[in-house]
Amino acid sequence: MRTHLANERTFLAWLRTALTTMALGLASLELLSDELGSGIGFPITRVLATTLVAGGLAILLAGIREYLVNRRKIREGEFEPASTVAITASIIVAIAGALALAFVLLVDR
Repeated sequence: MRTHLANERTFLAWLRTALTTMALGLASLELLSDELGSGIGFPITRVLATTLVAGGLAILLAGIREYLVNRRKIREGEFEPASTVAITASIIVAIAGALALAFVLLVDR
């Protein structure tokens, strides 16, 4: 029982992360100027917002998949921690951080 509840809590963490990422994308579209990044030749605000919303959807889909896979494995008694998802998520966050750093350094205000 506790293992199933832990799996549900983990899914809810994925869900909260996805919702926060999508909300951040929508907020960036509303709060950042459309002229931001005009010196580099493309609408960086729209690209940032689209990336965040799409990333939130990807996080949600990954969370649903992990929840369902783990639920099946728990029922069958063959559950093992999934390091692949943690490594993939870490790489994605590192790439997002590098892009955010480039954004901060390159965009003139």
